[in-house]
Amino acid sequence: MGRGSCGRAACALSPTSMMKATGAVAVLEEKEFERKNYNCGPGHRMPVLIKQNSDKDKDSKAGNLVIRPVRWGLVPSFTKADSKMEACRAANLMINARLDNLRRVHGRLLKSNRCVVLVDGFYEWYTPGRFDDIKSNKAINTKTRPFFIRRKDGLPMLLAGLFDRWRSRHTAGRQECGEELMSCTVITTDASQQTGWLHDRLPAVLEAGGGAGRG
Repeated sequence: MGRGSCGRAACALSPTSMMKATGAVAVLEEKEFERKNYNCGPGHRMPVLIKQNSDKDKDSKAGNLVIRPVRWGLVPSFTKADSKMEACRAANLMINARLDNLRRVHGRLLKSNRCVVLVDGFYEWYTPGRFDDIKSNKAINTKTRPFFIRRKDGLPMLLAGLFDRWRSRHTAGRQECGEELMSCTVITTDASQQTGWLHDRLPAVLEAGGGAGRG
């Protein structure tokens, strides 16, 4: 996690609140969200809105919007590994993707692998002396410290993202029987005038109805 990235978030959302905010028809692996997590970081599983691509999940049909836990930190599908653990070690875990660089770096994911990451809010760290216009303010210029950013109305915050699906190469006859890993990255963009004093880049926040691809 570098200075220019968003690497911590809070997620204590209930399945009901997530479905209401997104129009999802189901929350898959619902027990995954029973434990509230106010310090989600790279490698944690986050609630992500995607379009279901098959009928294998009994709670949803292909094409429906569903919420499911997805690992934060993109593991590309082309990563060569025999297990999830090896894939995570071998891959460059990209927790963020710059909006101005998406087509060059993640062009293959843009058409059908968009998603929405749901959080209560996210953290950004203020670095003393980072911006000239607040160097003189001693009250906030003493040490590095986190600020929590959330919606004023308390509703879930929807972050634009991309996801990928990695599968191990193990097969039995003609049928695949290897491990599968779904992972995601959060898209970041230039900070607004309201938040520019804190950081130069922030997650791309969507309004209700933001796009999601097939998962």
